[in-house]
Amino acid sequence: MRFVFLLLSLVGLLPSLIISQEIVTYHSGGVNQTGDAFVHVFMEINLATCEYEELLVMEIPLGERPFGLADVGIAPDGFLYGMDSFEGLYKIDLQEGEIVNSWPLPFGIQYGGMIINAEGLIILSGQDGRMATFDIASEEFTDLGMLDDDFPGRLTLSGIAKYRDRLFGS
Repeated sequence: MRFVFLLLSLVGLLPSLIISQEIVTYHSGGVNQTGDAFVHVFMEINLATCEYEELLVMEIPLGERPFGLADVGIAPDGFLYGMDSFEGLYKIDLQEGEIVNSWPLPFGIQYGGMIINAEGLIILSGQDGRMATFDIASEEFTDLGMLDDDFPGRLTLSGIAKYRDRLFGS
């Protein structure tokens, strides 16, 4: 019975703990109703209320490569950045709904996750534990190397997140 009470207490506290937390996510909705374009929807989700706001809907004409974004985020410069695991990093104007710049991903590996800090540095996680950064201001990638070479097996982070000034990976 104490466990149930404790669990209910924690559930009651949960909204107050995450009240200011919002995430930006991306959904590929398949082909549009007219059948001539791929639909990509970018949303911001309030974790406390589970409500969402549609930030942008982009349609990529059939015949062009659709996005295969592994992760997205909004940077301090107000632009949305999306990372395609194999192809590149994209800078997207939320007001115009257009890609305004793109950069090929470096070091010849597949990337799985990214996070953008308050200074405009994008941290990328890649296969075999490789980490890299992209500085939005200088538009330069930096190889940070591999995570713990002594880890048994292959350590690949498919997602990264920041919480209380610590970086976590999964």
